[in-house]
Amino acid sequence: MKKLLTLLFIMTLALLTFTACGDNESPTNSDGKTVIKVSVLNGTTGFGMAHLIEQDANNSAANDYEFTIETKAETISKGLINKDIDIAALPTNAASNLYNKTNGEIQILAINTLGVLYVLDTGAGIQSIEDLKDKTIY
Repeated sequence: MKKLLTLLFIMTLALLTFTACGDNESPTNSDGKTVIKVSVLNGTTGFGMAHLIEQDANNSAANDYEFTIETKAETISKGLINKDIDIAALPTNAASNLYNKTNGEIQILAINTLGVLYVLDTGAGIQSIEDLKDKTIY
């Protein structure tokens, strides 16, 4: 039984290796870096891309990214459907709608909203959410 499972596992790995092969030619720039078109929403949805945008601006990224910052999720959604955009940062509900509209052709890569909201203060005045009642938050 153990040999059969091992053989099955090896055959699966071999098949997966060949399914990754294809004729998909990604556009490259003059440096030989792959060009990846990324679109993000202006605001908290796009904050996660800040480090990547900075890396690209310093030419230290492994790929060549073309960034666009949009104000409407619909604009990004149309670009993804038309395949003018490779990667996008969208609200979760917009990503879910895209998945359903395209029958799974556009998929969610990651959900990055957990733990991105932090409350900081200069003292020990805030111990729980109730301590924020009737306070102004900037």
